[in-house]
Amino acid sequence: GDQLHYHQVYELISDKGLIESYLIYRNNLNSSEVGHFILTWLASGLIEKNLFVTVLNTLLLMYGVLFLSRVTHRSPLLILILLLSNYYIFVLMFSAERLKVAFLFLFAFMYYYQKMSLRMPLLLMAIISHLSIALLIVSSFAPRLIRDCRRLISAGKLNIALLKYFILFAFVAVVLFDQIYNKIFGYLLEYFDVFNILKITALTVFIAFFVRNQRPTYFLVMFVLGVVAIIIGD
Repeated sequence: GDQLHYHQVYELISDKGLIESYLIYRNNLNSSEVGHFILTWLASGLIEKNLFVTVLNTLLLMYGVLFLSRVTHRSPLLILILLLSNYYIFVLMFSAERLKVAFLFLFAFMYYYQKMSLRMPLLLMAIISHLSIALLIVSSFAPRLIRDCRRLISAGKLNIALLKYFILFAFVAVVLFDQIYNKIFGYLLEYFDVFNILKITALTVFIAFFVRNQRPTYFLVMFVLGVVAIIIGD
């Protein structure tokens, strides 16, 4: 599966320079998402692949437990048990390596959210490790971003946080341009189906019956996710 290709790339770049390693990485994994590449390249000359995966899994669980126990006020042991009983955590730990790294940085970003010096670097590493993290961020911040944009248009007041996120996503768009282009046009040309629109619409309407107090925000978030899912693929 995927791990076979990751192992091969890990061994191939262990004694190569940065540029040559990146070309090997991109050609073999068909990915331009540099966050995972940077970690892989740095670790490949120091430790063997199985140990690298163990370190990543440990950090993923550690930051997941730290963040979730903080926001839920539950026992870290209970959170760890719940995580380890979740099927998708095992997918991240043993298969989806780039997505694992992205969620590792995302958990760390949420845990250190109050630390300004760490917030943006961690979020940037999460997004450039796997593009799908950008969907979570955009959908989560969509209501706030629209509110700040309205304030900018009506009152001419620029929110510094809005400017920071705009610069961040502009930087990501430049760094991952090839990846974004290939995902969008590759999917639209080969897999686009009107039935996907109907599935997303039906799901949105169905869940709306259970979301009473925050329906405007819910529809806004689902609209953003729906548009991106239709363009990039489900």
